[in-house]
Amino acid sequence: MLTVTADAAREATTRATDYLLSLQDPAGWWKGDLETNVTMDAEDLMLRQFLGIQDPELTEATARHVRGEQRPDGTWPTFYGGPGELSTTIEAYVALRLAGDAPDARTWRPRRPGSANRAESPPPASSPASGSPSSAGGSGTTCPSCRRNSSTSPSGSRSASTRSVVGPARRSSR
Repeated sequence: MLTVTADAAREATTRATDYLLSLQDPAGWWKGDLETNVTMDAEDLMLRQFLGIQDPELTEATARHVRGEQRPDGTWPTFYGGPGELSTTIEAYVALRLAGDAPDARTWRPRRPGSANRAESPPPASSPASGSPSSAGGSGTTCPSCRRNSSTSPSGSRSASTRSVVGPARRSSR
């Protein structure tokens, strides 16, 4: 049985606080990776469709990314490695339909154990946004719609990653 003394707990708390404060900007905010599920990508694609500002290359890249994050059972999770979630799956489905995936595409069917990643499924017939076939190929990389503001997560996470600012907070005077 592990026994932790009050002094050890205080020391650990002090070290953790000092570390977090060392990462804080003098203005009081922190900058770090924001990891999310495919809903951000799906919503971006849907908004671009609604506003009529689709970019065929970006639409195809986003569709590849969304397909690449699909679970073997055909659903999408709300967090990396999590179980499938209905709302996230619906948003991914709508985004892929807008990107040109056919309603009967293999993308919507669960994979057999040991089969290739979803993103390697045959491309859909055509994309309404571009009028051309979507690209096939692996994904699981940084969110294509966020690329202009993104950095790859140092952990190598397959989730979308954008730079985020948290704050403002007051720097401790310790």
